[in-house]
Amino acid sequence: MMDRDQLASMMPTAQVRVLVMELLSDGGIHSRKEMVEYAQNQGKRYGLTPFREGHITGGVREAITNMNCVKLDRAMYRAGQTENAGNMGNVGRNDKIDAMSMPPTVSEQAAAVCADGRRRMTDLSRQIDYVTAGDEELELLARIREYVKKMGEFESEFKQTGV
Repeated sequence: MMDRDQLASMMPTAQVRVLVMELLSDGGIHSRKEMVEYAQNQGKRYGLTPFREGHITGGVREAITNMNCVKLDRAMYRAGQTENAGNMGNVGRNDKIDAMSMPPTVSEQAAAVCADGRRRMTDLSRQIDYVTAGDEELELLARIREYVKKMGEFESEFKQTGV
């Protein structure tokens, strides 16, 4: 993790790139939305000037390129490996890609689809006002919650299989 002074000395797009690369370095599957939210939240945490849309777009794009991300689904990515993956502040576009970097497995892709479905359905359920909802909306909310629960179980199963 970089300290505030190092980040503050960078241009805004570079700040976003470094913050997103920090998120991607865990090797997990992340959505573009998650990357943007992480960069914005970390920027606030570090007391940086709020990022403009162009800074975010450019920084996320650079991070995806620099981390050799594999696109798993629409706006879902997993970082590959680069020689400088541990040195996020110095990673550039011309870094060599590690030959051992493997494409995502079918299980990883299936888990990513489940995670994305859960996130989308959770977002949808948040649009229903529980206090003023009628019987039909409450029934729909219960069905959405059940779907989210089952997709979480499927996601866990896919992550465990590793095929």
